[in-house]
Amino acid sequence: MALYGPRIKTVPGSDGIADGQPDGHVADREVKESLERQIENVASRFDAQAIRLDRAMLQTGARWTNRMIAWSEKVDVELGKRIQELGELSKRVEELDRGAK
Repeated sequence: MALYGPRIKTVPGSDGIADGQPDGHVADREVKESLERQIENVASRFDAQAIRLDRAMLQTGARWTNRMIAWSEKVDVELGKRIQELGELSKRVEELDRGAK
């Protein structure tokens, strides 16, 4: 196959100079087959790229999910501490109120 498409076929029995017109059916078929191969090649490259992007998106999603889980656990621990401190302060205020009466 030539660099820029299929070579032109000449009519059988000709020297390719005087009456070397391309056979329309052969040239059309070769161009069609060449385009189909090129389209299949591009499609397979897109498929491979889509697989890589999907994998990257899954990895990114997993990392993000892990970070969010770690953050929420940290926040839960801190909120637990604050709730406990508020409970202790509430008890102290009640004790002070009882002692002041």
